[in-house]
Amino acid sequence: MKKVDWLNTLLQNNNMNTQIKNLFQNKAKLTKLLFTFVLAASVILVTNMNALATQNSGYGYGYGPSGYGYGYGYWSEETPTLTVNVGSCTTGCTVNISSSATLSAGFGSAPSGTPQIRLSYSTASANDVAYTDMSGSGTSWTYNYTSPALTSNDTVTIAIRTLGGDGHTPTFTNTSFTVRATGTGGSPGGGGSTTTPTTPTTPTTPTTETPDTVIVPEVTVTTDTSIELDSDGTTATMTTGATMSFSGGSHSLRVASINVSAGTATIIVTSEPISVTLESGEMEQVDIDGDGVMDLELTLEQILSSTQIKLLVKPLSATATMSSLPRRSTTPNLANEKTGVEYFVSLTKHTPSSNEWSVVHFIAYGTAESSRMSVRDRQGVIGDYYEIYHKVPTTNAEWSDIALILTSHKPHERVVTVERQAITDFVKVYKRLPNYSNVHDEWAMYYVAYKIRNVIRNIDSEKAAIGTFKSVYKYVPSTSHHWAIMRAIAYSGASR
Repeated sequence: MKKVDWLNTLLQNNNMNTQIKNLFQNKAKLTKLLFTFVLAASVILVTNMNALATQNSGYGYGYGPSGYGYGYGYWSEETPTLTVNVGSCTTGCTVNISSSATLSAGFGSAPSGTPQIRLSYSTASANDVAYTDMSGSGTSWTYNYTSPALTSNDTVTIAIRTLGGDGHTPTFTNTSFTVRATGTGGSPGGGGSTTTPTTPTTPTTPTTETPDTVIVPEVTVTTDTSIELDSDGTTATMTTGATMSFSGGSHSLRVASINVSAGTATIIVTSEPISVTLESGEMEQVDIDGDGVMDLELTLEQILSSTQIKLLVKPLSATATMSSLPRRSTTPNLANEKTGVEYFVSLTKHTPSSNEWSVVHFIAYGTAESSRMSVRDRQGVIGDYYEIYHKVPTTNAEWSDIALILTSHKPHERVVTVERQAITDFVKVYKRLPNYSNVHDEWAMYYVAYKIRNVIRNIDSEKAAIGTFKSVYKYVPSTSHHWAIMRAIAYSGASR
């Protein structure tokens, strides 16, 4: 090894000169020492990074040549169950007119806010009950219902939402009950009432009123047949290839194929062909005229043979329709519809067809969840949905997600890419990583990812949130993404 003057001077003046000189002159020893040092440092670094990468339920970060890198892990969340009873009834419930019943909601886990209930009548919509606070606490909540004086039977659809911090959207099966116009008094659940005539001289034995029995007509379709569908449904025994026409012959359906081993059958519904494949016992609703509203309910009751099935066909026009489904007003507003069409074309680069017209109807007329919004605001909702999902809503499930977003709930359909972006926004605003066990952190990201709206707005909170946004980004919010971040700051409850 070549020696330099300053090194010789240092070695001569140091009482460790012999050891250091030997070390520098022995390349093998020096190499071994450096290797040991680097290995120890690497072990310490890897151990620390593993600890960072495993904290916060699968979210980690590390430093590399290009700076900090973030790793994303999908988090799990609680989905509470919800059981709804009408009185003591759990399914197929009935309430007589001018009678009372307690609607009970039992949550699998307690919502942090006050749940609200909405009741929608399929026919007598003037009696609809808008979202109203329920009474109770913890996991048990109730609403005292009194049926109106109706002249005919009606179906009441129940909707329950939570507005609190956890914002969970529970699902439940007992979503409707029947108000029966025949008879008075009685108890919910179809039990009716027990009455005793009070004639002084001739006492009679008490009798129990039983609920009305729904009899569904049955037909056999082996050749091309035209029928009139019963409002409660018609059970058709159908042979492969035979066509059943209904609605005055303007629509029809036929069995295209039957797979006995798979337990499925494929039905073609026209006028515009729609192919529906059902498993035995499965039900599916179909929009046969492309207006965004489900018109027909098909249930494959039984596969009888390789050439014959039993199919329940039920028209939906006489039953309740979802308030979240847009439909054209009976008093059309052509100016609003023109605006809706123009926006649709500018967004998708093509004219609407079939059930895409539901988007135009949403912009022009709104839904129960968006009726108070302006046409421009409803355009923004569609634009946000398109930005998130790269499509416009057309199906029941997609319009249901729109309704959830508009009522402070997360949608059922999730998109990983937008949730990743929301994590980046969270870190920028709150100067820390999100804690996935903290529901407020989780909801801050939902607000940003899915551009969730608030049912009840707090203008003071939004003003403060705009100030926070401006202090972080150095400009005021101007895009839909910016406003989503503002709402997350205002309403999620997350903090630095």
